[in-house]
Amino acid sequence: MAAYDFQVGTAYTFGVYPSTLLGTDYTGVTVMAVFDQATANLFTDTYAEHTRMYPYLPSGTPDDPTQYNWLKIKHANGNIEYLGVPWVNASSIVVYSMKTITAVIGNVTPDQLTDIKNALSANGFTSVTLTVSS
Repeated sequence: MAAYDFQVGTAYTFGVYPSTLLGTDYTGVTVMAVFDQATANLFTDTYAEHTRMYPYLPSGTPDDPTQYNWLKIKHANGNIEYLGVPWVNASSIVVYSMKTITAVIGNVTPDQLTDIKNALSANGFTSVTLTVSS
């Protein structure tokens, strides 16, 4: 089982092994805390969660939730979730950083502004500001 040094306050994108139970929406989640099982157990039933997830975890994962660390993560929508670190597929972890890009689109008329914005939106780019320069 590979370990990963999660940093509190950092946003990550990753996959989880029990995706059939947890889903796949782990894009831009922020690590709020990394703690031991006893602390995690104050917020979630780590024993029940471990029992539910264990069949989906890689071989070599301890069959004991006290033997690994736990994450408190915050999803982009504000939802809080608690995960056992071994549930995270370490090979899929990417530090998530959003940037702003500037694009110059030439040879267009001002009345095409809405079409361009709609094309970007249809492809998932919703935080868009378009201006027409003279």
